[in-house]
Amino acid sequence: MLKTNNSASASKDDYPGRAYFIRHGESTSNERNIFAGVLDVDLTAFGRLQARRAGADIKKKGIKFDAVYVSHMRRARQTCEIALAESQAMKSPDIPVEIDHRISEKSLIFFKLTQK
Repeated sequence: MLKTNNSASASKDDYPGRAYFIRHGESTSNERNIFAGVLDVDLTAFGRLQARRAGADIKKKGIKFDAVYVSHMRRARQTCEIALAESQAMKSPDIPVEIDHRISEKSLIFFKLTQK
């Protein structure tokens, strides 16, 4: 439930929690302009740099995580590991990073519909 107050804008304390989403860094498939989908590929050197930059941004903003969920895909896990190491953003070192298959990228087939 969102709290309301008389001010024109709500403060960050008005929300019970926040969710942050980070896309994985450049993968070897991205580098070759291949749609990876369910292909399990690594990050490139540039992708690892992007993950470090994401971690530095998290650290600069002072964000601390109660929980982290990541796709089982290698590129996502690598991005997560690098960004967390750079940011030191876990509220406790005992919090495990949860691998969740439900947030994996999907390979979809799209069909163009034509009018009769």
